[in-house]
Amino acid sequence: MKKPSKKSHFIAVISLLLSISASAQTGVQALSEASIEPIQAPFDMPQLQRPAIPKRSISITKTGARQGSLCTKAIAKAIDRMAKKGGGTVVVPQGKWLTGRITLKSNIELRIEKGAELHFSGNINDKGYDTVQVDDA
Repeated sequence: MKKPSKKSHFIAVISLLLSISASAQTGVQALSEASIEPIQAPFDMPQLQRPAIPKRSISITKTGARQGSLCTKAIAKAIDRMAKKGGGTVVVPQGKWLTGRITLKSNIELRIEKGAELHFSGNINDKGYDTVQVDDA
């Protein structure tokens, strides 16, 4: 398997930091209340709508995440639990959390609490490609 380039690693990390920063600075509530500009295209295109994230949540610690160990499976389990219920928020609490690749699903919010750090392993054996993948399924 081909190891990702430093450039793709850099882009993935910057993208994640920007999305976390946007949530932290404006707050998810402010983002969900902001209107989406209408699309004006020279062809038919449906207008965008904000997802309605249900008001339920689960901490990654409830699915087995422990600081100092790889938490990829526990994070995936929390995402799957919320997805099976139709969506919700997966909370990464304060602390340093090591993970491999994360696959987000529809109507899932990944909330990184104040003082929390999500560290991507970069080890191909634990599927850590230093990216956050978004899945529409």
